[in-house]
Amino acid sequence: MYFDFHTHHLQETPALLSAYPHEHTEEALAQAAYLSVGVHPWYITAENYAMQIDWVKKQLHRPTVIAIGECGLDRACATPWELQICALEEMIALSEDRELPLILHIVKAHEDILQLRKRHSPRQAWIIHGFRNTSTWVPRYVATGFYLSFGEKFQENALCQTPIDRLLIETDDSKCDIAEIYTRIAHLRTEANLASHIKDNLLHLFPTLIY
Repeated sequence: MYFDFHTHHLQETPALLSAYPHEHTEEALAQAAYLSVGVHPWYITAENYAMQIDWVKKQLHRPTVIAIGECGLDRACATPWELQICALEEMIALSEDRELPLILHIVKAHEDILQLRKRHSPRQAWIIHGFRNTSTWVPRYVATGFYLSFGEKFQENALCQTPIDRLLIETDDSKCDIAEIYTRIAHLRTEANLASHIKDNLLHLFPTLIY
């Protein structure tokens, strides 16, 4: 079976449901087999900052939470930059404290996230989800230990340049079938048994994963 590394839709097929405050009902959160919880840079304000951080911390009691995020940096949104940095550093601290991988939303902030990783020297894996950029950034991300997750809209050169042991596949907010994305990517890659390679990556990141 195909595992959807990052989705915003509750699914019957194996998937990691991404959640931030008010995105999903309590019923949906309880039904998800696996969860990641975070503070999305689009929705942070000075007024709701403390509430959002507190919400993430409260969700960590759920045994289904296996990652922190999505969280990150977005220079194309209206959220003040200083607030984005503060929220991300809170999520980095939780990732390290709880020993959970960090799922990142990065838009026009590649140099910034590389510098943050250098500054924090994290023990936990950092994964950039929905990677749509050109192949220019791939070598630098790979060299510094990042994983890259590709969804419905991807740059072929970047996808093909990403080492198989750093590759993940997702639907994000698309309602596209995850099997369709796996099939498209398999046609572009040279490795046989793409799904098996991806499963190895997932089990390396999440040893308790069952699917």
